[in-house]
Amino acid sequence: MGLGIRRLLVAAGLACLTLLGCGGKTQSKLLHGSVACGGEKAPMGQIMFVPIENTSQPPIAATVVDGQYRMVAGGGVPLGKYRVRVDARKKTGRKVQGNNGLEVTMIDEVVGWVPRLTPAASRR
Repeated sequence: MGLGIRRLLVAAGLACLTLLGCGGKTQSKLLHGSVACGGEKAPMGQIMFVPIENTSQPPIAATVVDGQYRMVAGGGVPLGKYRVRVDARKKTGRKVQGNNGLEVTMIDEVVGWVPRLTPAASRR
């Protein structure tokens, strides 16, 4: 895993990596935050909270738009421990053929995103 991707995951994870809770009733937290790497916002993508260490919840995901996400569906994220995964993407400005299941059409080309890090940013 490259340095840029690690930094992206750390930036997202620091915002909300671990949610701790106890008791019989499932409690949730409404989460929101930003996804950035090297000071640059993720243009678009998805952030996913994958349960670990006896957290018996399904993975929960939210859409990232202009570096921001908000987890509010279903009352938020149930308390527990989670691993944070980020799939950041950007549009290239080109159109490519796509298939929506009914027809072939031209769509925006989207590729994985990791910003260029300057030497100073990569040492942070």
